[in-house]
Formats: sequence, C-alpha cells, structure tokens
Amino acid sequence: MRDQRGVAILISVLIIGAAASVSALMVLYHALSTNESARVGQYGVQSMSIADGCAERALLELQSNNAFTGGATETINGQTCSYTVTNLSGSSKQIDTSATVSSSTTRVRVIVNQLNPQLIVESWRIL
Repeated sequence: MRDQRGVAILISVLIIGAAASVSALMVLYHALSTNESARVGQYGVQSMSIADGCAERALLELQSNNAFTGGATETINGQTCSYTVTNLSGSSKQIDTSATVSSSTTRVRVIVNQLNPQLIVESWRIL
C-alpha cells in the first residue's frame, strides 16, 4: 500500500514538474520573440534614417551641381546606402535611395521640382 502511495506522489510530482517546465519555456519563448521584434523595429528605424540621410546627400550634390544625374554610394554611421538621381520633365529631378540595416531595407523617393534660385522639394516618401 505504501509503495502505491509513493508511486502516486512521484507521478504527481513529475506531472507538476513537466507542467512548470512547459510554462517556463513558453514564457522564455515569448520574451525572446518580443526581443527579436524590438530588434527588427530598431533596424527599420535605422535603415529609414540612413535612407533619408542618403537623400539629403543627393540634395547637396544637386545644390552644387544642378546638372547632376546618376548615382553614388555613401556611408552614413557605418552603414552603406545608395542613391540615383534622374531627370524628370523640365528642371524636376527624382532621387531614389536605398539603405539596409541587418535584414531591414528602406527605400525613399524624393521629387525636386525646382533647383534655382533655391531647391524646392515637392515630395518625400518611403516606398
């Protein structure tokens, strides 16, 4: 009789231990996935900032050389981005940029509709 009680208690302890382990693993998994989501969000913010900075560098190039078309690669805060400037109708220009941080890529398009006497940006948007 005592052996059966001991076996029942041992089985109960094993079941409770298994349930506690599963609960602990679920909490750990949730914490890790939340941390990964935050990291991905941070990379998105960084890539957007770098893509915007690349567009600003292209605007500086246009200010110093209104006839500029083509592309360039820049390094901003240790990250690489690229931009391309193309002619649109009249004196309008289109700037397309791309920046990637880790696995997050942001592309930005800027339309400039006037270069002289001052540069006027018509639109600035994330693609």
